[in-house]
Amino acid sequence: MQNYLTWLNWKRGSFKLFKTSNPSKLGIALDDQQAFSVTAGQPGQLWDLKTGRMRARLNAGIITSCKFDQDTIVVGSLNATISVWDKNTSQLVRELHGHQGEVGSISKHGNQVISGSEDGTIRVWDITTGESHVLSGHVGSVCSVTVGDGLIVSGGSDATVRLWDLKELVQKTILTGHGSVVFCAETKHGYVCSGSQDKLVKVWRNGKCLRTLKGHKEAVICLQFDEHKIVSGSSDNHIKIWDLHSGRLLYSLMRHTAPVWSLHLSETKLISSSFDQSVLVWDFMHRPEEQVDH
Repeated sequence: MQNYLTWLNWKRGSFKLFKTSNPSKLGIALDDQQAFSVTAGQPGQLWDLKTGRMRARLNAGIITSCKFDQDTIVVGSLNATISVWDKNTSQLVRELHGHQGEVGSISKHGNQVISGSEDGTIRVWDITTGESHVLSGHVGSVCSVTVGDGLIVSGGSDATVRLWDLKELVQKTILTGHGSVVFCAETKHGYVCSGSQDKLVKVWRNGKCLRTLKGHKEAVICLQFDEHKIVSGSSDNHIKIWDLHSGRLLYSLMRHTAPVWSLHLSETKLISSSFDQSVLVWDFMHRPEEQVDH
């Protein structure tokens, strides 16, 4: 029954909204319980969404991307360096050198780190050895790298989405159709979803564009999706919830007052961060206190 009620709340746009104890920084990586936030010229901080307590503090230069899991925090920097940190002690474990430009996106798969850089390459690193394999194909910056369905999915300033075999480390598919920079892309359940400077979200399957979702008034910066819905965040300050299978816009969430930078989607919650320096928790499991106007 609880699962059904949660699903119904998602469908209706009924939620309980929490504003976290954010230390006035930009959240660039999120999960259900924690956020990693940065401010130029200051150490990056991992902090608890509920209590606001700092869990880790990293002196890693100007941090431009981050991915963390239970034990490790991996950050990419403006100076082309990737650093791996122990999440519990805030101690540097390893530095990874090889990129020739800003590391704008980081993903992680087991002991592998996948990074995308403005030098136009993707690197797949072995954390234990520090060795990497270079994937070339994008013309211009690589803006997004994610892992799913045995694939690396990348988006670039060349307006393409590219799929790479994670095991063989070879390019499999190039998806074309966006009119400008692809800022975000991911794959799961056999679908690929992407968002772009062209203000569009696209849904792909088997190498073909199934549908194009129009509604944002500015660039689509971030997105997440599951087997039912797509959640997209934009420079227009809005978060939009779409039906994955029909492409229908279900509703918009309009509580941020600046561009939405990062999203984390779980079964019961949506976590969002923005240049308004807030991190919001949208809880769709509890008895709703708010409902969007459709």
